[in-house]
Amino acid sequence: MSATLIATTAGLATAIAWGSADYLGARSTRKLKPVQITLVTDIISITIALVLFLIFGFHHLTLNQVVQIVVYDICLNVAYLTFLQALSKGAVGIVVPLGNIYAFFTLLLALAFHQAHFSTAEFTGMLVIIFGAVVLAYEKNHRKLPLRELHHKTILALAASLIWGVGFFILNSVVSQVPWQTITITGEMTSVVLTCMLFSVLCRGSIVASAKAALKTKVAYLNGVVGQAGMLAFYFGSHEARNVVIPTVLSTCGPLVASFWGRVLDAEKIGWLKRAGAVAVVAGIVILNLN
Repeated sequence: MSATLIATTAGLATAIAWGSADYLGARSTRKLKPVQITLVTDIISITIALVLFLIFGFHHLTLNQVVQIVVYDICLNVAYLTFLQALSKGAVGIVVPLGNIYAFFTLLLALAFHQAHFSTAEFTGMLVIIFGAVVLAYEKNHRKLPLRELHHKTILALAASLIWGVGFFILNSVVSQVPWQTITITGEMTSVVLTCMLFSVLCRGSIVASAKAALKTKVAYLNGVVGQAGMLAFYFGSHEARNVVIPTVLSTCGPLVASFWGRVLDAEKIGWLKRAGAVAVVAGIVILNLN
């Protein structure tokens, strides 16, 4: 199996898992705050990390590799919180598409710093997929936000996308050097520490009550399991393909999966724009694997 095909398969698996997690996460927010959802996810994360450690052990890391993985994980967490803040006023139609261009930044950085080399067909295919993903993510914004507020949300969405893109770029330099299991363990441990710090600050005065409420919500557990499955697929595919770019690009197709679940379970309508985005994504995948 070619490296491109492995990366494509892993990226699609990641998109399916993360798209499903987005749908489940949206349902979780009806009962919980984002930091509570993250707490449940990190309980699952630390469990997965422990299992991987017992089965595969822990590969020796240099100080530079540890720093890169930790900085990458911090970027993911900061970007996620920034993205949630951008969505707080309901500017979905603008924020979500902008939040889904993170793969474009990763791709540009990887090429600029010569961390990856792609054929013309592969490069074209990835650009088509990114374009299709943005179209998939678009939703009409029914709320009339003041221009100043709209600019603020746009800046936050772009910031989140850029931070995500930089984070995946940072990880790109270590995925070929470190086993995916060790990257997973190190990343999950970092996330747990960050979440505990945030939880103690944001839920100050109601830490025990907030934790109990989170631990009683079943959909939050399902969201965590599915999301972490996507993360494992992402790490595995990136390591086997020797770069994170293609899995990162394919992961932006998650909105298609979230829309599918919304259609099946909530009878939501899928408009012509999302269908056009899906066609573009499929075309991009075909072009990506032409070689």
